[in-house]
Amino acid sequence: PWIVLLRGGPNVQPRIPQYYFPTRDGNIVRQLRGKKIKSVPALMDDFGAAFQFFYEFGENWHALGRMPFLLDEWLVAQRYVAWIDHAEQVLTEETDAAQLRWLMLTLGEAGDWWSKPVVGNGRFDRPAGTFVSVLRLPENCIDSFIAD
Repeated sequence: PWIVLLRGGPNVQPRIPQYYFPTRDGNIVRQLRGKKIKSVPALMDDFGAAFQFFYEFGENWHALGRMPFLLDEWLVAQRYVAWIDHAEQVLTEETDAAQLRWLMLTLGEAGDWWSKPVVGNGRFDRPAGTFVSVLRLPENCIDSFIAD
């Protein structure tokens, strides 16, 4: 799966993403703060900062959707991990529920893209890799998050 819902609470320890995805194994883990990304502009800012997007990043859904395809231009890894703490708070200031669906679609497309090798494209060739998104949610929010 490219999107993982991780139950929070006292039974999920430790809370450090590198525990699950050690950097020594070729992982690049970027933490995003659900408490801080309650609007689309805030989400774009946090993704841009966490993944070190270049200055001209357009801060819109189309631009965010293209960035995972280019990650290995500046962040070389075998596995990319977008770890979102307090995911139940992501985009809660947005009145249009489609915004959360756009995020899930974008994360899913990133996972799909990285699961396939790129061949016959010169310097952009690469083996299949992984882009996984981990959404850490309180146990009592998982069902409502899935329903939305």
